[in-house]
Amino acid sequence: MLSIVALGGFDLAMAGKRIELRSKKAQALLVYLLLNPLPSDTRERLCGLLWSEFPEDKARASLRQVLHGLRETLEANGFAGFAPDRDVVRLERQAVAFDVATTLDRLDRGEVPAVLTAMYEPHEALLAGFDGLDPGFDVWLAIHRRLLRERMDRALLALVDGDLGDERTIAAATALVNIDATNEHACRQLMKARAARGELAAALKVYKQLWDHLADEYDEEPSPETQALAVRLKSAPPPAPLASTPAAPPAELVDTAPANLRMKAPPQCAVVVAPFDTRGVNPQSAYLVTGLRQELISKLVRFREWAIIDGQHVPAGPPAAFQTRWPQQIWIDAFVMQAGSQLKINISVREHPAASLIWSDSFRFNLDSWFDIEREVLARIATTMNLHISTARLLNSSGAPDVSLAIYDRWLRGQTIIMNWKPERDKARGIYQAILKDSPNFSPAYSSLAQLESMEHLALPGVFRSAEREAAGLEHSRQAVRCDPFDSRAHLALGWASAMNRQFDQAYAAFTMALELNENDPWTINSAALGCAYCGDVDYAIATVRKALTWGLKPTAFHSAYQGAVRFMAGDYAGALSAYEQAGDIIGDLAAWKAATLAHLGRGEEARLAISHFVEQTRARWASTELATESRLAAWFLHAFPIKERHVWESLREGVVGAGLAVPAEAEIPRHP
Repeated sequence: MLSIVALGGFDLAMAGKRIELRSKKAQALLVYLLLNPLPSDTRERLCGLLWSEFPEDKARASLRQVLHGLRETLEANGFAGFAPDRDVVRLERQAVAFDVATTLDRLDRGEVPAVLTAMYEPHEALLAGFDGLDPGFDVWLAIHRRLLRERMDRALLALVDGDLGDERTIAAATALVNIDATNEHACRQLMKARAARGELAAALKVYKQLWDHLADEYDEEPSPETQALAVRLKSAPPPAPLASTPAAPPAELVDTAPANLRMKAPPQCAVVVAPFDTRGVNPQSAYLVTGLRQELISKLVRFREWAIIDGQHVPAGPPAAFQTRWPQQIWIDAFVMQAGSQLKINISVREHPAASLIWSDSFRFNLDSWFDIEREVLARIATTMNLHISTARLLNSSGAPDVSLAIYDRWLRGQTIIMNWKPERDKARGIYQAILKDSPNFSPAYSSLAQLESMEHLALPGVFRSAEREAAGLEHSRQAVRCDPFDSRAHLALGWASAMNRQFDQAYAAFTMALELNENDPWTINSAALGCAYCGDVDYAIATVRKALTWGLKPTAFHSAYQGAVRFMAGDYAGALSAYEQAGDIIGDLAAWKAATLAHLGRGEEARLAISHFVEQTRARWASTELATESRLAAWFLHAFPIKERHVWESLREGVVGAGLAVPAEAEIPRHP
């Protein structure tokens, strides 16, 4: 059996004999396949992961070389379970003993592996020394270290509240403190367990370490509950030592357990953030409240124990499909009103479908205090869900300390320009650039700059794509991911910027990573699905869209427009037409897609009417000094989309030709497949 160790670095052996793999990317590839939800992945995804900044042809050549060497080495040592083919790379995981899988399997069986009590931050030891291998892999590694931590946390929290005399309880508490030194629940359990065994000095040492860590790293003190426990322990007479319960003997190592970090997770509870009621707010401030609601959602998403749902996509009286998908639901409602120069927000949290109120409170806030409110809301929701969140995790998830709400206010003003496809886009660009002078690590501003550059030509008909804008968009999006690798918006921006640069492997990796990070958000689902379709994986895009539809979430007009394009590229013209009819005129070029769809369905008269509507609309918005001839309109439309597969582009061209659009010769259409 092949043996792979990934905690603490990388080690490979076959039947006890160590195998030397010189290529770190080959080592990383093996661990990636072991941690992937499926035991195989596409060459496109692997290229985007391990050669994210290489030209596509060089990335594919490098991957071929690594796969050839890896297969040759493994087969020479008697392992035949590695099978790369023309499209996908497979690893027979049942034939691999993997230390991460073994550790997680033992946790799931109620054991605490010794590695977790002996190693500080064991999740950070995953592929230690592999940071810097590639920017794309760095992001993947950071995310999977976090997933590993969450998986360990869940299993250990189920064990830490056991009998204080049980060695397993002490081991679980020790492991939790190793994972996160600010986990006060685990610290209290460890203090009580040590004191119950007559080890008062050891119990107070745990408290001192917690106090010092919070003071040094966060300028915080332990919670009143933890401080009160320390006072009780210092003043109480020493108890009679408890007889310890022997730990269960280690079970036989399970070598064949797959290591998918999402395995065996308990069913998620849906936290539905309803639209905030802003009737009491000055219209000039409404955009800020809407934006802050989105920011709260983005912070909640980082707690992967919950499925965060934007309530504006949930129909009134949620359908059975939604109730089936998320039988346990918590709803967050808010009413916001103006209070002089401040805003007052009343927040309530209720259980659904019983609608019983769990808690409610009101807060006054201004541009300096919103993040304190976010933190309070996150902590209270966690308590509601019986989830113990450490100080470090709460602070790291509830707002960057170097970003004030004034920065968010400016950013949201820019967003109202670009999200509504307004022509004053240079004003938005200036806003984002000024923000980055004040706050150089503010990831959303980089994402927005990337979005501006990638979509400029779509917002301004007659403006054609340019290498300079596309290169700038790519650099901005890469910086967004560097600043915040856990923000799905940054990965979407990287996906679109890469696609516009025809770096489709890198784009595909970014789109799928965005889905991993925010798999319940309709915007992420639809944007990433469309991106994957443009990258050539139409089947995956269709499956992603269908999955979202089965949850009972209602698509917005924007989402319907994206779904229409996905279905068009899949050849499902009837489905595409239905989506376009739901979308209406939400996007300026949609009438041309609809016309092409009608032409493919043989509905010629309707197709001609739709293309005439497109020509009229586009001429009204024409932003070029060139004459808006029908031929030039057609060239602009057919060059605008980052379509990888030529046959898809030809279907679009044939459709608009069939609808009666005067399309120029291919030589006059730049940037087509």
